[in-house]
Order: sequence, then C-alpha cells, then structure tokens
Amino acid sequence: MANQVSLLTYLQNALPAIPVNPPPNPGRNTTNEASEASDIRNIGVWHGFNLNALLQSYQNLLVKARLPPDPMPTSPPGAITAENALRSMISEYVFPRVRRALRTGFDRLMTINQMNNLTPVSFDVGERAKVIDASKPDTAYFAVALPAGTGPNRAPGDVKPSWKWSTALATHPLL
Repeated sequence: MANQVSLLTYLQNALPAIPVNPPPNPGRNTTNEASEASDIRNIGVWHGFNLNALLQSYQNLLVKARLPPDPMPTSPPGAITAENALRSMISEYVFPRVRRALRTGFDRLMTINQMNNLTPVSFDVGERAKVIDASKPDTAYFAVALPAGTGPNRAPGDVKPSWKWSTALATHPLL
C-alpha cells in the first residue's frame, strides 16, 4: 500500500476556491412545508465540539487510518449562481470525500476491534435516510447496515447559498 496518507492529512485537503455569483434577484427562499422555524426549540453553542476535543478523542484513529491520496480536481469550478449549483458542487466535492473518510475510519476501528458500540454511518442525500412527515432534508448521515431509506437521519442538513440565510436568524423572535 505505497503512497498512502493518513486520514487526518486526507481530511485537511482544502476545497478549491469556488466563486459565488448570486443572482441579482434571488427570489423567495425555498422552504419545506413540513417544518418551520417554530419547530426549533432552542439553539446554542456546543463548546465541547471543537478541533482540540476531536483530536483528543480521535487523533490516534486519524493518524493511523491510511488511504490513497485523492487530490482535489484541478480544473476551476464554475460559479455558484443558484441553490442547485451549490448542491451540485457539494455532491461533486464533499459527498465522496466524507463517505470515503467515514468508510476508512470505521474500517480501521473494525480492524483493531475498537468499534465500542459505534454504528458505521455514511453521508449522502436526505432520501438515503427515512423520510418523516414528507420532510426531505438535502443531506443525511445514516447507518450503512440498514436498507436505503429505512433508518433515521442522524444529522439532517439543509443546503442554502449564503445569500439565502443570515446569522441574525439565530436570534429570530420565533426561536
């Protein structure tokens, strides 16, 4: 297995600079009618979720797990001009790398018998997890052992270009 890199090195490959060219009139924000802002009961800072805490818990795994390098594509990406363009870029640049990193990490833990009741998960579009109340998040982390579309979405995600959101929404009166 010549020319392999650590999982830590693999994850540190930066994404290429992707130009953003918002439309002059971006239009109405897309929403899911099955959920709304009032469904969010609270928000807060997760102080224990930071690089130092992650390295303290997983540095050995990140250094010992090895995989072939996979450099980012060198052709310049197109500008993000719409929400679909952003989803396309995430599908091209992020999904495969996250899936590969998760697979490598879980494979390493299984090899050294250190799963410790962890459930191997993968990352893909929201429909790969169970759809609840017609809510289809853009992304999903789901258990790989379950048939597609049957297991819970362990971290549903919604993809939005920067011109459709604001950090000021964190203190919106509905929350």
